[in-house]
Amino acid sequence: TSRSGAGGRWITPSLSTGLLPGTMRAELLRRADIAEGDISIDEAGAAAQIADFNSVRGWQEAELVPAVVKGSGPNATH
Repeated sequence: TSRSGAGGRWITPSLSTGLLPGTMRAELLRRADIAEGDISIDEAGAAAQIADFNSVRGWQEAELVPAVVKGSGPNATH
């Protein structure tokens, strides 16, 4: 789930992306605390905030971490 801009709306990806429906997600959608929409990797990277949530752990601030390609980096063997 990501939000762009200080007063921006929280957006959660649609279920067609493979995201699990989840009870907390359903409740947040029902209350209009979040909206369903498309989020590209670029949009997620540019988002003012990113969060994840579930009914056990609640809402947590998150950070987008760049992917590491296997075989790259300082410990790679060639």
